[in-house]
Amino acid sequence: MIPSTLCDQIAMHESCVAVIHQENRGVSAARNAGIEYVLAHNADNPEGYIAFLDADDLWIPNTITTNIKKMLLSDNKIDVYAFGGVGCDQYVNRFSVPKTYTKRQCNGDSQVIWQMECHFCANFYSIRLFLKWDIRFFNGLKYSEDKIFQMQCVFLSEKVQFMPQLLHIYRNSLDSAMDKARSISRITYYIPIIDGWIKSDEFINSWEGISHKHLRAGHILAGIYFMDMAADHYKTYGKHEDIMTVFQEHPYYYLFEQMKPEDVSAKQYKNHYLLLKHPQIFKLKYNIIGMAEYAFRLILKIPLINSLRMQKKYPLLVLPSDK
Repeated sequence: MIPSTLCDQIAMHESCVAVIHQENRGVSAARNAGIEYVLAHNADNPEGYIAFLDADDLWIPNTITTNIKKMLLSDNKIDVYAFGGVGCDQYVNRFSVPKTYTKRQCNGDSQVIWQMECHFCANFYSIRLFLKWDIRFFNGLKYSEDKIFQMQCVFLSEKVQFMPQLLHIYRNSLDSAMDKARSISRITYYIPIIDGWIKSDEFINSWEGISHKHLRAGHILAGIYFMDMAADHYKTYGKHEDIMTVFQEHPYYYLFEQMKPEDVSAKQYKNHYLLLKHPQIFKLKYNIIGMAEYAFRLILKIPLINSLRMQKKYPLLVLPSDK
């Protein structure tokens, strides 16, 4: 991590760099502070864009070319520009197969939100979005806050422009927030995420009279995450009574029972039926899967096996150049 004093020194010599100091209140509060700073300094010029970059990730050098800069400055009807992304190992030596988009323009709606396949840091978000809809990250939310934020921005957009260029490199850091999340209780991990997706729908639908849009995708995702929570809980031999307690303490999770076949994949709906109607079979299924995954993790500790796995996950030594 870069020391704050070094950041201050850089800002003294670079007019385009600003450093904000605040008590550590989490990643969402930090990003919101950045948003507020940009809005305060662009109140008279809301035609620019805001982009985010996590501390352990990268942008591909020279992607934001002069032509793209001109496009960002000239076409002020686009609310979100979406670029491609790629994963890499922690040393940035090997890369996954990139995810890219075909160049196209879409209206922001409940269909386009499912087309956003890349990380939220691969996008540029119009300042107008934040001024018009008051979109912010949910303070206190540590996980999936980026996916929730991206869905809100895309759904409330007038226009979303998909771009073919690769921009974002997601680094598989061993010290990442997601890696640390594996050490906490599965129920403790998932409940804030489930609540965040429900809250997201409530936020978006509070603008329905102005946007003329209604969304329930957050409720669908909350139901999916509930199934994931139960599955992960049973993989680590958690008690069935713990899942029942979650239902009792969060009565608004009734939405999970209302999931429809058209909301999810056939496999997910089958799991949904199994958890509701035959919870002990669901528990046994994921107890067995948990045992298999534990054995697989032990095998991966063998250096040669892990090396082969990483080569398969990140098969490329060089990123493909844009055509």
